[in-house]
Amino acid sequence: HHQNKRYLSSGINAEYGGTNMSDSQFLFIDMFVISGIAVTLGNSHPAKILAPCTPNAQLIDLKVLILLTCHVAMTFAFQFSVYVYIRAQPFWSPPDHGEDYKEKPCYENTALFIISVFQYLLYGMVLSVGAPHRMPLWKNWSLMIVFVVCTILTVLFVFQPFHFIPRIMNLLSLETFDVKITFILMMALNLVLAYLLEMLFDCKSVTRRLQEVRIANKSRPKYATLQSEWNNLYSNFNVKNFYS
Repeated sequence: HHQNKRYLSSGINAEYGGTNMSDSQFLFIDMFVISGIAVTLGNSHPAKILAPCTPNAQLIDLKVLILLTCHVAMTFAFQFSVYVYIRAQPFWSPPDHGEDYKEKPCYENTALFIISVFQYLLYGMVLSVGAPHRMPLWKNWSLMIVFVVCTILTVLFVFQPFHFIPRIMNLLSLETFDVKITFILMMALNLVLAYLLEMLFDCKSVTRRLQEVRIANKSRPKYATLQSEWNNLYSNFNVKNFYS
């Protein structure tokens, strides 16, 4: 899922903006965000009290597939909204399509990079399942440090208080304070909607209904049918009557 977000933003950039993410942007996402979350996510300890319910161990499951589809659709919707929003601003200018234009900063690249980094962090938090099988997310100190540091850096990418940030990360300034605040609000809205979506699918009534649909559409294996017929035959078979 993390790779899907990068491919979505890169695809929108290449198809509509005619640019790609720079090497420094890819390096920041791969080395700091993805690697940081991947390394520290396993430090979450199991819950102290054993939960009576079992975790979902099936990767190909109706609930998992529907939830994954909804998250991918939400990711694309926010990235495309940011792309349209930045192009509608009065300070927007089209990308420079001169020599080595794919390495030059542009507003589309800046907007999609910022929203993509935040979405990596967002889904790292939302999809980190805690209770009842694992300790709460905030007790994994190493993971929380990664989240806090990367979130602060993402906010710095938005406001750019230091001149070396856009030069190193190949970014352009979002110019007005209103646009910067709008970016922060869109990130917060994405976080709230993703969390509410997870809560919706964790609801017992929704989970029970999806399980009923899965059981109703699931065909019975042939070996189970043969075993049932053999058990019925064996139970009705009377040894005394056979020898008499």
